[in-house]
Amino acid sequence: MVGFKSFAHKTELSFTDGVTSIVGPNGCGKSNIVDAIRWVLGEQKSSTLRADSMDQVIFNGSKTRKPLGMAEVSLTIENNKQILPTEYSQVTITRRLFRNGDSQYLLNKTQCRLRDIVDLFMDTGMGSDAYSVIELKMIETILSDKADERRHLFEEAAGVTKYKARRREAQRKLEAAERDIARVQDIVREVQKTVNSLARQAEKARQHQELSTRLRELDRLLFAFEYLDEYMALKQFEARITDIRKRREEAEATLQSGEAAVVTTEAEHQAREVELRTALEAEGNVRSALGEVQQQVSLLEERRAATQRALDRLEREQNESQSQQLSTSEELRSVRERLEAIRVEVEVAQQDAGGQKQRVHEMNEGMHAARQEASSRREALNQARQVLAEERNQADRFRIQAEGLQRRLRDNESQQTVAAERLRQVEEQSIREREDLPALDAQLAEAEQRQHSEEERQQRLRTEQEGLQQESEGLRAQAAHSKASLEFLIGLVDTTESSKFLMSTPEWTPSGEKLTLAEVLNTAEDLRVAIEAALGESARYFVVANRQEANQAIGALARNNVGKATFLCRDAVPDLGAPPQLPQVDGIMGWASELVRTDDALRGAVRGILGRTVVVRTVEDAWRAIEQTPADAAVTLAGEIVHRAGAVRGGSVSKTEGVRVGRRERIEQLRGEVARLEERIGEIDERLREIKQELSTIDLRRLADDVRRIALIRNDRIQKLQALQGRIDDISSQREMLEEEAAGFRAELEGVQQQGAEAERAITATAEGVAQLEQDVHASQQELLAAESRLNEATADMRAAEIHVVRLNGERQTLESDEARLSTQSLTIDQRREQRDHERTEFGQQLEQFAVERDHMAGQAEKLVVHLAESRAAREALELTVRECSAAFHAAGDAVRAQRKVVDNVTQELHEADLRFNEVRLRVEALVRRATEELDIAVPDEPVQPESEHSPDDLRLQVQELRRKLTTMGNVNFLALEEHEREAERLEFLTKQLTDLLDSQKTLTETIAEINLTAREQFTNTFIRIRENFITLFKVLFTEDDEADLMMVDDADPLECKVDIVAKPRGKRPHSIEMLSGGEKTLTAIALLFAIYLVKPSPFCILDEVDAPLDDANIDRYLKIIRRFAENTQFLMITHNKKTMEAADTLYGVTMEEPAVSKLVSVQLSGDSPRKSAA
Repeated sequence: MVGFKSFAHKTELSFTDGVTSIVGPNGCGKSNIVDAIRWVLGEQKSSTLRADSMDQVIFNGSKTRKPLGMAEVSLTIENNKQILPTEYSQVTITRRLFRNGDSQYLLNKTQCRLRDIVDLFMDTGMGSDAYSVIELKMIETILSDKADERRHLFEEAAGVTKYKARRREAQRKLEAAERDIARVQDIVREVQKTVNSLARQAEKARQHQELSTRLRELDRLLFAFEYLDEYMALKQFEARITDIRKRREEAEATLQSGEAAVVTTEAEHQAREVELRTALEAEGNVRSALGEVQQQVSLLEERRAATQRALDRLEREQNESQSQQLSTSEELRSVRERLEAIRVEVEVAQQDAGGQKQRVHEMNEGMHAARQEASSRREALNQARQVLAEERNQADRFRIQAEGLQRRLRDNESQQTVAAERLRQVEEQSIREREDLPALDAQLAEAEQRQHSEEERQQRLRTEQEGLQQESEGLRAQAAHSKASLEFLIGLVDTTESSKFLMSTPEWTPSGEKLTLAEVLNTAEDLRVAIEAALGESARYFVVANRQEANQAIGALARNNVGKATFLCRDAVPDLGAPPQLPQVDGIMGWASELVRTDDALRGAVRGILGRTVVVRTVEDAWRAIEQTPADAAVTLAGEIVHRAGAVRGGSVSKTEGVRVGRRERIEQLRGEVARLEERIGEIDERLREIKQELSTIDLRRLADDVRRIALIRNDRIQKLQALQGRIDDISSQREMLEEEAAGFRAELEGVQQQGAEAERAITATAEGVAQLEQDVHASQQELLAAESRLNEATADMRAAEIHVVRLNGERQTLESDEARLSTQSLTIDQRREQRDHERTEFGQQLEQFAVERDHMAGQAEKLVVHLAESRAAREALELTVRECSAAFHAAGDAVRAQRKVVDNVTQELHEADLRFNEVRLRVEALVRRATEELDIAVPDEPVQPESEHSPDDLRLQVQELRRKLTTMGNVNFLALEEHEREAERLEFLTKQLTDLLDSQKTLTETIAEINLTAREQFTNTFIRIRENFITLFKVLFTEDDEADLMMVDDADPLECKVDIVAKPRGKRPHSIEMLSGGEKTLTAIALLFAIYLVKPSPFCILDEVDAPLDDANIDRYLKIIRRFAENTQFLMITHNKKTMEAADTLYGVTMEEPAVSKLVSVQLSGDSPRKSAA
């Protein structure tokens, strides 16, 4: 070992055959060697190792040494006798403990469990708690009243420890199995109820599934019909909508072409008006140019005429030159006068011509402004006409839209009327259907009330039945128990030979019943054991009326030689007074004689027999009562008796103890109780028959059928009402939708009409504006014509003024010429003739020039006249074209409005078709959703006609019938099938488990019985051998005259019995072994231990200072026994006795040279070398 307690160093001890002694002063660590052996053998109690906790066995250090972290002890055993159940001839066990709490067990250097070590040494006598290790303090334990410690030695020797361990394990398993059985039985009952309930629910769920499956099939088939109808309707509406859309596209194309034509004609009309304005301007320009040319022609003509007059005058002058010369002076004067006048006239004429020219210029500007005003008014008129056309188109659209809304509103009102009529009819039908509903509700409530009342009545009767059955079972069990108790009490007799003889012999015939004193007396239930213990043998006294009856019984006993008996004669009982008052002491219940109920004749006998005996609760109270009261004896409730003389009697309470007290009264009570119980059982049976008869009259199935029938009718009516209500809701929703649609139509119509009215007002205003503009344009044209006329007049006046100026200028020139001529007339006539020729030549040239210019101007004038005629013709043609374009524009607008009405009609038709299409599409989508979500089927792309013998109407009726059946089934637990299967499997599993547990219970019971039989036989045989050895060894250790014995007390179960030791050394009669001296106790314990060794020797035995109480004489006897057994057992003795040391073959000394550290010194006293322990 190393690190164990004070053995810090590695220490090795070799035990030789024979006796090995370990000596040393107190406190050196001798007992630590014994603790090390106990510890390595598996000791788990730290108190046994003299430590508070297990880690205290590790070396804790000293002043010079640090604590160690591990303690290790190894024990090597020679298994040459095969005592240990292993194939190894040498077994080494090792135990290690680390300071962190970890521990290890090794068997032949292989790590193992503590259980393996314990099992290895079980029933070998070498365990940590076996008889192979004996300390001085264990002597007291073996000889004390602790029966368990003493019996454990016998069990270890008998080898029944493993049987008891197996029995405890089997009992533990049996208790666990019984608990499991009870629990599983409860679970099985509950699961069985659940399975039964789920079976009904599963059947209902199965029916519901079948109906649901059939309903799903019919729903799918009906869906195929409905989907085909809706699909074909949808396709028809799609084709119709396609055709309508095609027609609308054509109409819209026509409308667009018409609107394009309107735009084209409008553009052409505007272009023609532009051309007309250009033509008017061109005509005006030609007219102006023509006027200017004509003015120039007139001027040229006037100048030519003036020149011609000048030529004529020159010709005349030439002809008259001679005649005129005379009158030259006169003429010159008149010419000069005339010239002055002409100059004034020319100036006036020029001023007048300038005014006329200014007037023409102003008129020309006015005409240009008038022309611009007319053009702007004409443009405004065209714009106004375009706006008017647009407003008329808008008004036409509003009118067409209003007509469409009015038509749709009339259709809506018609649909509302139809819906209202349908709603009225459905509501009347609903009212008719609802009239019988209160009566059906009342019938259903009445039927349900009857069913509920009958169910409550049935439940109440069944509850009462179950209660009565339980009460009956309880009463029967109570009656059976009472009968068994009665039979037990009646059959309870004294087992003594004399008592059995007297109870059965006809030779003794007392006047009353044959009763003992205990049977005559009575007391409280908790005092029976105490009173019977206090009575002792007096409880068996026969109570007789007089001494003659007693003598008769005594004579019969004597004649038949069957022993003696005691009789209590009523006529000889003295009258004794009550005992004195007891002081108030805790635990004392009173005098025993006063706690007994009996008649007055026997009260004195009871007081005399019980005497000063008090009844207390516990043994401590008994000792206290002896010390503090005048009582001579005290008896506890458990039957333990303490006498004032110091004697005490005690032990366990048997099953029959206390039953004799009050036996007669209890028999009468039990008979009365049995009679009452049987009477009550009869009443309960009669009531149960009445309940059974009453339950047979309850027909819940018929009531349930009535409820279902009425509920079916009511549910059918409710379904009809719900369907009608659904129709009402649908119609109401439709009416609300129609009303909302009509309100929308009205609002839209009002808006359209308001917009149409505004458009009409705008058209009126625009038309008035157009008329005003036309008047303005006409007025402008008139003003323009008037301006042109005034311009022409002013131009003519201007031309006239200019001609007058030209004429005057010509005349002035002529006069100036005349003046010059006349002035020069004083010249010679030749000069004047030459001058006249020259002037005539000039005037001729001028005339030629004027003729050329006139011809040129005349040609231009003719061209301008032609151009003017062309311009006028073009203007007139353009005006006609403009009028034609305007008419075409208005005709195109009318055509567009008519085509727009066609488009609106087609759009309205498309809208209605879209509504119908959407209704069908919504129904198709609803069918598709229903197929996907409810029916779980794929919707075909191209449905076909389903193959069925039934029509859709028949299918609908079947579907309604199936739904009605499903509704009448009520709530269905759809998980019942799965739950029933699962619970059934669970029930089957639990049933198998219960069967296994019952089999296990039976097996465990048989195993326990077999273990008990084997262990009891083995224990009894071992006990007999130990007893014989103990008697022999006791006489060896003491004297031949000394008495000793071993007794099994309460040997009903030898494995649980108490083992008493009887030791009576010569000359002593102790009441108990506790009264022996210390040496006598030690020798008695040694005798017992070696008696056990004789039966089952242990390979080694450790005696720790066992010889301390012995004197020298007893030491010799002790060593004699040791030597006797040392041949087969190795002895390790820790001692301070010199004689014991002398007797040792090997001597080990333990010292403590270093504080807190033990050191071992060995001395070989014999010639043999040390050897290891042999097993």
